[in-house]
Amino acid sequence: MVCKLKKSIYGLKQASRCWNQVLDNHLLHMGFKPSTNDPCIYTVNSGGEFFILAVYVDDMILAGKSTMRIQQTMKDIAGKFAVKEMVKLYIIFWELK
Repeated sequence: MVCKLKKSIYGLKQASRCWNQVLDNHLLHMGFKPSTNDPCIYTVNSGGEFFILAVYVDDMILAGKSTMRIQQTMKDIAGKFAVKEMVKLYIIFWELK
């Protein structure tokens, strides 16, 4: 007897791949594009504002100039996934002249 699963089960070998596919599709839908050098780094440049999202397994780091944009992105992600903010990490961008 064989059972075909309709979704992945935590702990199976394919679970992490399925999680990555769902997260990747959602981030692409939000307008992010994966980096060509590292597919775990996503960027978006809208209205002259550059924003970076780094993914490590199921943790994310958001970086950008606008706190409002970071909060909006977190709301968009929380609309799809259960989110728990563990630590506030602030990264400040400086313009080099």
